Amino acid sequence: MTRLGWAALGAALLPFAASAFPTGAPWSTLDRPDTACTSCHFGAPPVAESEALSIEGLEKGVQPGETYALTLRFDPTDAAILSYLAGFRSEGEDAGSVAAGEGQQVRETSVRSTEPLPVVEGGVEWTFDWTAPATPGLVALHIAANAANDDSSPLGDTIHVRTFEIEVAEQASE
Repeated sequence: MTRLGWAALGAALLPFAASAFPTGAPWSTLDRPDTACTSCHFGAPPVAESEALSIEGLEKGVQPGETYALTLRFDPTDAAILSYLAGFRSEGEDAGSVAAGEGQQVRETSVRSTEPLPVVEGGVEWTFDWTAPATPGLVALHIAANAANDDSSPLGDTIHVRTFEIEVAEQASE
């Protein structure tokens, strides 16, 4: 096959590659939190420690075994649709547990959007519950979010990544 033939075949298959994961990013994507999602979305280098990603619900500190309603906000400057994958990890075996909100799915200590949301002014939000581990320690929340241009291809998308360090404090003695 000629070079032009290979290019035409690749262009024809491109929409299928973009829809290869219709219910969200593969869970293993967070095994590499600094480059998550960039093996499938390669329109631009990932935005490291992206300020477009924020998490609310942990402002008062975290106690072992308590449940927190968290809101993930994603507000990139240039996109048509948005999606995300997030995972709680710890050095120990327990990183807590997650309960998915609407339009989301959970596996172990990770949660992801199941369908992209259209961009709105002020960004989009997803809410989910996280129950802190029973023992004190440091938990990392790794987030990878896709600011996509909605052209059904992996080109022109920008991946934003950010890690939040969460200190699960000792229970205060009474």
